[in-house]
Formats: sequence, C-alpha cells, structure tokens
Amino acid sequence: MVRIFNRLSIKRAIILLLIILVAIYIIKNRMRIISDLNSLVQLMAFYKYYYGLQLAMKFDTYGGQTPQETLDLFIDALKKGDVKLASKYFVLREDGSRDPEILDILKIKKSNGSLPEIINIAQNLKPVEDYKESENAYSHIFITPDDQGMAQSWMIIVKNKYSQLWKIERF
Repeated sequence: MVRIFNRLSIKRAIILLLIILVAIYIIKNRMRIISDLNSLVQLMAFYKYYYGLQLAMKFDTYGGQTPQETLDLFIDALKKGDVKLASKYFVLREDGSRDPEILDILKIKKSNGSLPEIINIAQNLKPVEDYKESENAYSHIFITPDDQGMAQSWMIIVKNKYSQLWKIERF
C-alpha cells in the first residue's frame, strides 16, 4: 500500500511539474506573441502611411510637366482668383493630404486684396539656371533678383516622382 501511494504521489508530482512547465511556456510565448502583434500593428501602420502617401502622390494630378509649366499654372489660377486650384499646385503633406494653411493664406490674400501682389511676385520669378530635363532633376529654383542679383523672393519646385509632375514646395 505504501508503494502504491508513493507511485501515485510521484505521478502527481510529475503531472504537476509538467503543468507548471506548460503554464510557464504558454505565459512566455503569450508575451512574445503580444510583442509580435504589437510589432505587426506598427508595421501595418507604417505600410498604411508609406503606401498611402505613395498612392496619394501617384494620383495627384495637379502640376506641370516642367517647373515653368507648374509656375504658369499657379499664376493662371491666381489671376482667375481660384485660390483653391492654386493651392493644389503645392506638394502634399507627409500624410498625403493638402496643407490647409496654404489655402487659408491664399484666401486671406484674396480677401484683403493683396492677391495681385502675389501674382506680380510670381510673374517676376526667374529660373536660377536653365531647366534641363534629366533623371536626376528633382528640384528647380526660381528667384526674383534685386539690383545686386540677390533673391528678393524665391520658389522651389520639386518633381513628384510618382506622378512625374512638378509641384511647388516653397514660395
């Protein structure tokens, strides 16, 4: 009888030990799974951001085939008083949306009557150097030089590599 009791106790101890080991294994792996899930969620957020921006840039149809064409389109929109259209010639934000501040500034300029001043500045912009299309051309600078050749105002136009259109980056 003592032998049977000892065998049952040993079996119970082994089973209990196995249950504890399995529980430790599950808890440890659950922590790793939670960590892996967090990493997966972060990766998915990155892909959504990155590919969302790429997609937005690819389908951004506002801009010219050359920097000068983009500048001319921008000026034409301002001359028509279409500040919403003019704001669409600027680069998209990092989240793929249009910067509402650009439209707000243009609306203010229009409402206070200073849009002709912006048009005049834009019309007097001259390229820093002649534009030459090349695979490496991704930005182009226009300036309004003063009498000493210093820039009074300037504009940077960059190439959207996804839509192949030129967009205003800074003005």
